[in-house]
Amino acid sequence: MKTAQLFSALILSSALLTTACTPKDEAITDPATRNKILEQKNRRQGKTSNGQKRFQIGFFAISSLLVDKEVEAVELVRLALEKDNGTKSNAKLTDKVVKENGYTAKLSLSSETLEYVTDKGTFKTNVAKNLDVVVAEGKVTISGKKLKQSLDKARAENEKKTYANLSEESFEVTLQDKAGDDSAALITLTSAGTMNAAVEENGSKENVKIQVALVVDKESLNTENVKVLSTKSVMSLVKNNGRTLDVKIEGENHELSMVGLCNEVKGSAKITTDKKGKFVTFQDETVEVAGSSFKSTIATCGKRPTVDLSRLLLL
Repeated sequence: MKTAQLFSALILSSALLTTACTPKDEAITDPATRNKILEQKNRRQGKTSNGQKRFQIGFFAISSLLVDKEVEAVELVRLALEKDNGTKSNAKLTDKVVKENGYTAKLSLSSETLEYVTDKGTFKTNVAKNLDVVVAEGKVTISGKKLKQSLDKARAENEKKTYANLSEESFEVTLQDKAGDDSAALITLTSAGTMNAAVEENGSKENVKIQVALVVDKESLNTENVKVLSTKSVMSLVKNNGRTLDVKIEGENHELSMVGLCNEVKGSAKITTDKKGKFVTFQDETVEVAGSSFKSTIATCGKRPTVDLSRLLLL
């Protein structure tokens, strides 16, 4: 019995001695290291540095932006062809040089601040777009680099900044006859750059590529009422690992009223990358995705931006 007790005491003493000699795990006390670990954890969970859920630009917002880019493509073509003199939209076609089979020119859109109101608030937007125009052998090419548009929402003194920006490092719009159809023309818009938006400084930034292709009634391009027979557009969000996430829309029979700072769309486009196949619809001076919370009024005529970045702030 004593032998057994002595043996147990020896084992316990050995365990205590081993424990005493084992280095103790220390908590991370270095603030910089701890903050870095927390930031990585929050980023993986889609949260901000203070643990709040990070704001993300939504698929429905992007789909509405793609319709605006459709309108922008038509507007630029009409300006380049002098079907629109640009006085209402503060656009100018200058340095025109006539050549044997066409002409070249410079096209600029005013960077003056435009203030407008929707049911989501009061916004100010600035545009800085200087473009080169080449018209040759029946084809129109409008191109530029480092095009910028910014937007800020009016805020109370104690509110943090809410904003949206679109920077296009490369940009091109083309017009040419549609093969096999003398009555129709094909307009394309391609661009690449960055897009970011934030609600009270809680925001996100995306590298983006945009492709818009629309078939229009050729004769209607000569008027302010342009008929878009079909449209197909995609915005690709390019992630840091090279992976892309696409938002695609397709539509038919859009009616465009092309009046500078009063452009209007009537029609719908199916969001083909939405699991339920929802539609983004422009009608009666509103834009919405039925069956969702995404809905906004459109700015009043005369103060309506061609591309409304305020909708990037909606979910």
